[in-house]
Amino acid sequence: MKNCKLYLALAFIIVLLGCNDKAKSDDFSGYWRDSTGMALFQVKAESSENWTLSSSLGSLTGKKIGNSIRGTTDLQDSFAMEVSGNTAVYSVLGVTIDYFRITKDEYDSLTNELQSSTAPPKIVNTP
Repeated sequence: MKNCKLYLALAFIIVLLGCNDKAKSDDFSGYWRDSTGMALFQVKAESSENWTLSSSLGSLTGKKIGNSIRGTTDLQDSFAMEVSGNTAVYSVLGVTIDYFRITKDEYDSLTNELQSSTAPPKIVNTP
């Protein structure tokens, strides 16, 4: 009976440690896409509090505040990114978009597809 109580107490402590916010600090890092696969971005930690969100349109920097990254765009509009597991919610200008975590290989593949589908046509000069 003593061993059972000891194991239960140990399991409870492990669960509490697993719920610690520090364990979740890297949840923002990685590659993200929307449900259409047309909007992609990468999130990197510059430090424990400063983060960069990069896409083909440019980069935004923000600070980790609670369970979100918050900052302002170049036009001084506020943005926020909140993560829950492998899903993220990005909000700017009152628009909210759901994103899903993807692997680097998926990100690279989708980026290449988007670049080739949106690239201007090549002009061939013929004599």
